[in-house]
Amino acid sequence: PYLQGELSRGNASSIHQLGRTARAAIDTAREQVAELIGADYADIYFTGSGTESDNLAIIGTLLASASNRKHIVTTTIEHHAVLHSAHFLQTLGYEVTLVPVDSFGCVSPEDIRAAITPQTALVSVMHANNEVGAINPVRALADLAHERGALLHTDAVQTLGALPLDVDALGADLMSVTAHKIYGPKGIGALYVRAGTPLAPL
Repeated sequence: PYLQGELSRGNASSIHQLGRTARAAIDTAREQVAELIGADYADIYFTGSGTESDNLAIIGTLLASASNRKHIVTTTIEHHAVLHSAHFLQTLGYEVTLVPVDSFGCVSPEDIRAAITPQTALVSVMHANNEVGAINPVRALADLAHERGALLHTDAVQTLGALPLDVDALGADLMSVTAHKIYGPKGIGALYVRAGTPLAPL
């Protein structure tokens, strides 16, 4: 439900009536997002946009990673929300590997396998490309990442509402989505974070 009128003034962390009403609306929205992607209610975090969701997933994961895991693998065709986050991490001394895609815009699992090292904390690959629509083999990439002790993040902004999304079927540890791609309000994103995934707040 949209927060309108009196609801928009309620602080969802307050105990007064407006706050409780706003909190109920947020809880309902969290349940709806969780159901849409096959997640648990407690694993949904609302953000200010899909970009902010990507930022939190990538930077938050790397900042929370073990001291021997300072490497991220992503692709050359990611949304700037992902690529700029990776570049920012480079300025902090993290290592970034950008894997190219084939002529159809898809990344090869073998290329991802070759890019993962014992220092890799995160593999981030979009579910579907926002320009050419190529769908990446996220489940296979998640399996490769997990075999090497890394996490898998997928930007599913383009596929939410267009393709079936299930975080367990995809093997995703983190998944970014946004509201306005499915006719929701602008300025609202969400990040799925699998229980137990280390994530530093930004």
